[in-house]
Amino acid sequence: MGSMYQSDLVARNCTINIGKRLFFADFILLGIHGYDVILGMDWLTKYQDIIDCKPKPLAIVTPDGERFI
Repeated sequence: MGSMYQSDLVARNCTINIGKRLFFADFILLGIHGYDVILGMDWLTKYQDIIDCKPKPLAIVTPDGERFI
């Protein structure tokens, strides 16, 4: 986007529902329009995310250790 955003507003321990499974994240609230959520590399690493860019599946591990696509 080429812009810098600064915020001190954080919503901690929010739930994200993906395929009827619950995940948790801390959200930094920014004044960006057109996006619901941006999941950063720290969150993706925490849940052992694997993204295959060509077919676009998302493999993720739940907090209980279950891997699903």
